[in-house]
Amino acid sequence: MSYIQMREVTKIYNNGRPNEVKALRGVNLDIEKGESVAVMGVSGSGKSTLLHIMGTLDAPTGGSYLMDGIDVFAMSPAEKAKFRNAKIGFALQDFGLLDTETAEYNIRLPLYFTESKIKDVKRKVAEIAERLGIGNLLKRKITQLSGGQKQRVAIARALICDPELILADEPTSALDRKTAEEIVGVLLGLQKDGKTVIMVTHDGALASEFGRILKISDGIVNQ
Repeated sequence: MSYIQMREVTKIYNNGRPNEVKALRGVNLDIEKGESVAVMGVSGSGKSTLLHIMGTLDAPTGGSYLMDGIDVFAMSPAEKAKFRNAKIGFALQDFGLLDTETAEYNIRLPLYFTESKIKDVKRKVAEIAERLGIGNLLKRKITQLSGGQKQRVAIARALICDPELILADEPTSALDRKTAEEIVGVLLGLQKDGKTVIMVTHDGALASEFGRILKISDGIVNQ
């Protein structure tokens, strides 16, 4: 069985109402563990909806979704949240960081939902920050960082619980070309370490760096 398996997945917003939106239309998809996959499509095509369902942030209206053989949506909300925190890391377009806090605080935030000891938290944060080249920025507030530095902090936060799956939703859209290429390099480096990396992007040149490109149009995925 594939690491990620979707069968006839649909997602309908405002179901049965005049403003009904069919965001996903019978998606069938298999992604193997350790793959790097880019998802491309125009705005409104269903890219982010697909990623949110993969990340268990949104539930499908119909069909089935298994991650590593597990039906996550059969879990209770508490079980699902624990599973997501342990298995999935997110890097978002707007970084999703707390601007008034330090880089260190933002990176360690997911560990508050685990049983990690304080000394272990500090060690993990320092190690992941050094790996991403931001070890000297831990005490800075997010407002003092550049766009590329913020995205590295966001990726560090995504990695702090050592997840198997990294989901990146347009992580380079607000960055200049050089910085965007650096961030993609960071993500693909994670794939070489055995992580499964899926990135939504509008940029064909960046997408071409990934092992596979999925194109989505009007809620239908073409592999």
